[in-house]
Amino acid sequence: SERFDCGHVYTAVNDAVYWDINREVIVDNLDEEVSYAGIWQSSATLPGGFIDSDVAFSDDPEATATFAPALPVAGQYEVSIRWIDNSGGQDHTGHGDAVPIDITHTGGTESIFINQRVGGGKWVSLGTFDFAAGETAAVTIGTEGTGERSITDGIRFRLISDVGNAPDLALPFPIQAGDDVYNDGIF
Repeated sequence: SERFDCGHVYTAVNDAVYWDINREVIVDNLDEEVSYAGIWQSSATLPGGFIDSDVAFSDDPEATATFAPALPVAGQYEVSIRWIDNSGGQDHTGHGDAVPIDITHTGGTESIFINQRVGGGKWVSLGTFDFAAGETAAVTIGTEGTGERSITDGIRFRLISDVGNAPDLALPFPIQAGDDVYNDGIF
């Protein structure tokens, strides 16, 4: 079981407690973990809402944007992308309908294509992948072959499974698997 308390999660597994300080890592298009190749533009005026203050887009046929954070805990992560909302009657025919995305993880690189003409304004899952702690995870959004615009506002890495990978937390009392553990500032 899990209990969210002051931004920390304590999970009782096999009579031990594992403590995760970051269940998800969100990298915004403005963050230092993002590198751009080719010509990218930003806009704070396009409709559709943003994670932070703007969104990045490119129709340069050789442009890429790579989101590469160092993840704090080894495990399986659901990787998601976010771009501007395509609802509300705006014409999004200039958005790519086959945007290439490469996800580099411990097992190699997975290449997928997404349709950015629909589904924006929310997190869209790209799949679940294994990542090592402290090593750089990478998601690269491209424009090659789309003939249109690729858009990115951010990438989210949401920890799905980390049992056995998180540091053990010593407690001043016994617990059993499935117990909820609360941090009231005593330990």
